[in-house]
Amino acid sequence: MLFYLDRIDMLSSAAKLPRKISGYVQQNVYVTASGIFSQRYLQWALEVLGPGRILFATDCPFGQAL
Repeated sequence: MLFYLDRIDMLSSAAKLPRKISGYVQQNVYVTASGIFSQRYLQWALEVLGPGRILFATDCPFGQAL
């Protein structure tokens, strides 16, 4: 979703919101890599949301043999 914020922001005026949708996302959304770690995605999330909105998580034991 973070990659589409610029495009989604174009809908802010049509929705008659007092501010851009990206502002709401930056204030209310937290993200985690949780098993899909990528340096590019992490860097993008840092740029868009800041370090205070990135959480540590794991999907363990997903993918492990029981």
